[in-house]
Amino acid sequence: MRRAPAGVELEDHALALAEHAEDGAGEGVLRQVELGAVGIAHDHAFTGARVVRLDDTLQENNSLRPTLGCIAPYPRPATSGEFDLIERIRSRLAGPVDGETWIGDDAAVVRAPEGPLLLATDVIVEGVHFDLSWAGLDDVGWQALTVNVSDIAAMGGRPRHALVSLTMPPGSDVDRLYDGLAEAAQAWRCPIVGGDVSSGPVLVVSVALTGTIEGGGAPVLRSGARPGDRVFVTGPLGATAAARRVRRFARAPARVADGEAARLARATAMIDGSDGLAADVGHLAAESGVGIALDTVPVAPGATREDALGGGEDYELVFTMPADREPPLGIAIGVCTDDPEERTLNGGPLPALGWEHSL
Repeated sequence: MRRAPAGVELEDHALALAEHAEDGAGEGVLRQVELGAVGIAHDHAFTGARVVRLDDTLQENNSLRPTLGCIAPYPRPATSGEFDLIERIRSRLAGPVDGETWIGDDAAVVRAPEGPLLLATDVIVEGVHFDLSWAGLDDVGWQALTVNVSDIAAMGGRPRHALVSLTMPPGSDVDRLYDGLAEAAQAWRCPIVGGDVSSGPVLVVSVALTGTIEGGGAPVLRSGARPGDRVFVTGPLGATAAARRVRRFARAPARVADGEAARLARATAMIDGSDGLAADVGHLAAESGVGIALDTVPVAPGATREDALGGGEDYELVFTMPADREPPLGIAIGVCTDDPEERTLNGGPLPALGWEHSL
């Protein structure tokens, strides 16, 4: 029987912080924090686990949410420290150069001769993100790649190449794991071009992706929404959380084509649905300096409104558009306001659901 993760160890050196680490599971495994510029694992398989999440790209995610092997359906609210820690780390590291985006979005954006280069990375850990008693290794492989593809989609980009690094206990069925990785790589047209392998007490899959903006142009950031913009989501939410409740794995697809269509329609801001709608619109609003007033929540068949607001891992995209522009896709769910503190649903407070790490 696995024990819940105990605490979090943080190194105090800026370079060590930038290296990436996530909280582990099981005895003898350090609980770590990914502080890289381009991603953080989606975590939390144990009730009461204390996890520090620095949001997808040190985003505010990527999250304290259950993924493949969640035992508790939703986390307790964060108690203290996450955003202070993010600011502390930001203050210790160099800021982005002009024309680039580092901390604070679904993927980092750096300049390259052929145009913007998107960088994303995530790590998933046995006992934290998935439970092999009911999630197959092929499902784990699918999830490990798809979660990164979704980050690229949220920028309006297309995935290009992947690196996969594995830490495996002796006797692990690497062929079955790669069945899922290869299936996802084919589905998203993102070949796996390298990586690394090591041994360890639990299975850890770390994926890094590059992406590009097809045809040039700029990626869609979280920070571009303005008061008066309408808020849309690409589809109903909550299906993944509903499946987790019955210990079933659901392969939610990344919305690459939808993200590109939203970008081409000149979406002003966008984020993927990793943390649950309530948390994700909050991240987008915070980066854009706007308020959010929702008037509806589209719920997937078999799911509850709580699943949709707080479940996460559906990978639907939330995006904003000027009021005078009609997007080619999506469900209208609300509007951006000029009060940066506003977070409402049907005129009342937006429920505090979703995944956010506490310290």
